[in-house]
Amino acid sequence: MLVMHFIHERNAPLELLRDISLRLKPNAPFILAAGLFGDLRGDSVLIDAWKMRWASQGIFSEGIETRFQEIFSSVYPLSETELLELLNEAGFHQVRRFFTSLCASAWVAQKGS
Repeated sequence: MLVMHFIHERNAPLELLRDISLRLKPNAPFILAAGLFGDLRGDSVLIDAWKMRWASQGIFSEGIETRFQEIFSSVYPLSETELLELLNEAGFHQVRRFFTSLCASAWVAQKGS
């Protein structure tokens, strides 16, 4: 699932995860991917890496700044700690991050029995 960073309402991520948990069988695996998470604006290393990636694809600096404005106004990333707490509150355990890239990470969790 790759939607958490688009959810603006504060309680909605937990409600979504609880709803998913209710639909899964006990001990079923669940994979959560977060396209963005953490403090995006405060991570200059990440932002510089994004700028270099987009520049290497031929996007000019004006286009890059426009993309950042669009991202910052349309995503609501949670910290990894918040994501782990939400998964736990929703009834998932044995959460492990198994993937990380420049702008995404993924975790596998198990629904409680």
